[in-house]
Amino acid sequence: MRDALHPRDLATLLESQMSATRVDGQRLYTAGGGIANSISLAQLTAWCDAAFGAHRPEPDARERPYDVPWVAMASDEAERDFGWRVETPITGILEEIAAHAVANPDWLERSGL
Repeated sequence: MRDALHPRDLATLLESQMSATRVDGQRLYTAGGGIANSISLAQLTAWCDAAFGAHRPEPDARERPYDVPWVAMASDEAERDFGWRVETPITGILEEIAAHAVANPDWLERSGL
């Protein structure tokens, strides 16, 4: 399970933080999509299959020391202090990525992945 946060939403939070005139108080915040904007690998695979046709993911047994099985970041403090909340739903993020992939079929190769 992973949450998703659109860069546009993050930019909105950063603008709010930079515009704040506070001189004290909390300085570090967690920003993420939260539970409402999260998706499991099985759900993501099903979404991709529906969008692009079935493609069986290949297992990767390499050790990834910083990987965790479940992550959903809470942004409660950023909402409290800046009135900020995620605006772009995960489906919107996936649709933007899919549109980019269709328009740029060699994007993974060009990025070195």
